[in-house]
Amino acid sequence: MMASPSDLNPTGTGVGATAALAARRWPFHFNAHVRAAFFAGLGVDMLRVAYARRISLCCNCAAPVPQLFAQLQAAATPTLCLVPEGEAREAVAAFLQADAVAGARARATRGGLTVQVLPALDAQAYDHLLWACDFNFVRGDAQLARAQLAARPFIWQAEEGVGTLAGAGAGAGAGAAGTDAAAQAFVSSYGVALPTHASAILAEAFQVWNGAGERYAALGACLAGPVSCLLAPHSRAWAEALPDSLEAPAQDHPTTLAIFCKVVDNYGDVGICWRMARQLQHEHGVAVELWVDNLHSFRRICPEVRTDTEVQQVSGVTVRHWHSQDGEFEAADVADIVIEFFGCDIPEGYIAAMVQCEPRPVWLNLEGLTAEEWVEGCHTLPSSHPRLPLTKHFFFPGFTAKTGGLLVEAALDERRRQFQADPAAMAAFLAQLGLSAAEIAARKVSMFCYPHAPVAALFAAWEQGAEPVTCLVPEGVATDAVRSFLGVDAVAGAAATSGALTVRVLPFVPQPEYDKLLWACDLNFVRGEDSFVRAQWAGKPFVWHIYPQEENLHHKKLRAFLHRYAAGLDGLSAFSLYWNGAGTDDQHSAPLWSALQVEMPAIATRAADWQRQILENGDMTGNLLKFSRVLQSVKQENRV
Repeated sequence: MMASPSDLNPTGTGVGATAALAARRWPFHFNAHVRAAFFAGLGVDMLRVAYARRISLCCNCAAPVPQLFAQLQAAATPTLCLVPEGEAREAVAAFLQADAVAGARARATRGGLTVQVLPALDAQAYDHLLWACDFNFVRGDAQLARAQLAARPFIWQAEEGVGTLAGAGAGAGAGAAGTDAAAQAFVSSYGVALPTHASAILAEAFQVWNGAGERYAALGACLAGPVSCLLAPHSRAWAEALPDSLEAPAQDHPTTLAIFCKVVDNYGDVGICWRMARQLQHEHGVAVELWVDNLHSFRRICPEVRTDTEVQQVSGVTVRHWHSQDGEFEAADVADIVIEFFGCDIPEGYIAAMVQCEPRPVWLNLEGLTAEEWVEGCHTLPSSHPRLPLTKHFFFPGFTAKTGGLLVEAALDERRRQFQADPAAMAAFLAQLGLSAAEIAARKVSMFCYPHAPVAALFAAWEQGAEPVTCLVPEGVATDAVRSFLGVDAVAGAAATSGALTVRVLPFVPQPEYDKLLWACDLNFVRGEDSFVRAQWAGKPFVWHIYPQEENLHHKKLRAFLHRYAAGLDGLSAFSLYWNGAGTDDQHSAPLWSALQVEMPAIATRAADWQRQILENGDMTGNLLKFSRVLQSVKQENRV
């Protein structure tokens, strides 16, 4: 029996989807000519649209796409799988036996399955795709909301590092976090009105799609057969029962935002910009362009990035290779919000095009993080262009309510708590990195520092100590000290033990995996800004290696942070100053390490308290958007 709107929306909020939205999607559901015209505009074969089951596919590389394709190839019903460029890139390229880019070679057929790559879609076209397809695979919060409103059956992939709308269809806000936990929390509400067997299969399909199961037949069962027949009317009833808070239709022109990033600190600069770009897109539905000058460094933390491509879609973000200051731009090329990271100079042609926009874009200089008090007086200050009628504002991340706060995704803390509360999950994660049971049982230390850190001296103290220590070092970090200890080249997989110390070299891992490494270790050595911030959200003791500046200006910034964070923690302060070359000449690693060891329980308590304190300042990305929208409102009123 189909549930009533009150069953589907137990909180009683909202009155259901608007008649206007239902009227807009109706022709795509029931008028073959409208669907054909839409697909023709995307370059899709009309015969395949007419006779095949149509599915859209948006997911990241963690989804079991090859297994789904295998199911569809063997199915009796022909299937046309439409994939926006940048989604499931590796699996799609393997199926096509060509690059997964829109164009002449963007389609292939094997068995009963045809896969076609579509060009990147704006928000309105993406809505039309969801309406025109028979089944949709979606990822992230923004796509989950659109899929529910599309009134078509779907399977959702929750994404690590972003917020979740688990339970959003039931009128809830941000819900349970973690990929499988979020998906299961949502599907428990979404499938509650289905017959028990259908609800169980749908839940299993969500679980498999989110990497927590291997019965791939559940995916096929949702696409064909008795269960699929139940999902179609159920999805329509669900859409009609949705609360108004989820209902906002996609705009023809969603907010656009451009981030310009010049890589100075190898990975930290692009790491921050990449986290922010993903969060803006996944949590806030912003269309983001990320301009990066060094794609090789970018690829180290995001393996999906292609280093030989000028423009590409990665996890819903448009990534552009920024290889020069030259280039001609028009007003249409300019985003609504333009961010230059850490004072990098954006192209003069882009600035000239900004003048032609009406209203003119919000222009922000996203500054580097510091705990110094002066930033409170400079945060959001305006700066007029010396020649052009443009105003740039300075936006400072920071540690107080008078700054922009720190970047943190909505679901991050819950994902951390779940991971750290599951010793088996942590052990399995570390074992995948090559750690033995003995290495896992030792004090685990992650090491990420600049080349001038006194790593060799610290290794000697650990080697001669009484406590077993496992030091995990990403490839390319502290190379000389690691090579000297190992006796061989410091390449990923290399490991050696001497005395109480084991050093193991790890490959660079994607950002969500690096978060897990911080969560799984007992102590984290971090550097720069990105890993420094992530260490604070990890809730574990850490030592910061600050980016060096001329005339030792970084020592002042280090002391400003220690004044806020390490008050009463003399061992941590002394070791941090020594680690950054700001201590006294008579300091040595062994006694400083001993003092730090004694202080570890107090540091762990401080880490938890500090997390609660900085969370009160809000999330930097959300704060930046709020400030931008205030400026946009003023521009609209004044027509600046």
